[in-house]
Amino acid sequence: WTFYNSFKTDLEFLDNMMALPTIWRGENYLAAYEYINYNGVGFIGMFINSLWFAGGSALLTTFMHAVTGYIFAKYTFPGQKIAFKIILISIALPIVGSLPSLFKVIYALRIQESPLILIMYLSGFGSNFLIMYAFFQSISKTYMEAAEIDGASRFDIFFRIMLPMAAIS
Repeated sequence: WTFYNSFKTDLEFLDNMMALPTIWRGENYLAAYEYINYNGVGFIGMFINSLWFAGGSALLTTFMHAVTGYIFAKYTFPGQKIAFKIILISIALPIVGSLPSLFKVIYALRIQESPLILIMYLSGFGSNFLIMYAFFQSISKTYMEAAEIDGASRFDIFFRIMLPMAAIS
C-alpha cells in the first residue's frame, strides 16, 4: 500500500488512497532523494548511517549479552546474586519508564549525533541476557576444565569454545 501510493501525486493520494496510481510517477523518488538533507547529510549518508547503526547495535548487544550471560552462568563472584536480582528487576521495568532517563544521559554526554551513541547498547542486560545465561548454564563445565588443562586462558575458552557453541545453537 505504501509502495504503490508513493507513485501518486498528492491530489491523487487524497482522492483515493486505496486505488492504484493512474500514472506511476517515479519522479517522486527523485524529488525525495533531492529533498532529504539534514545538516549537509543527504539520503545516501543517512542510509549508510542507518546500516552501520543497525549492524553495530545488533553486534554489540549480541556480544554483550553473550559475555554477561557467560560470566553469570559459569563464574561465581561477590555480589553475583544481588546483581542478578537487579538485572531481573530492570528487565521487569517497562522500557517506556526508562527511556526518558536514557535520553537525558545521551544528551548530557552530547553523543546523540555521534558514533559513540552505540555505547548505550553496551549494558548486556535484558531479555536476551536471560537466553544467553540459560544457554551457558546448560553447557557442562567439563568443556572449560578440558580447555584449562590444555592451557587455554579464560578469554580463549570464551572466544574459541563457548561463543562458537552459542553461535551454532
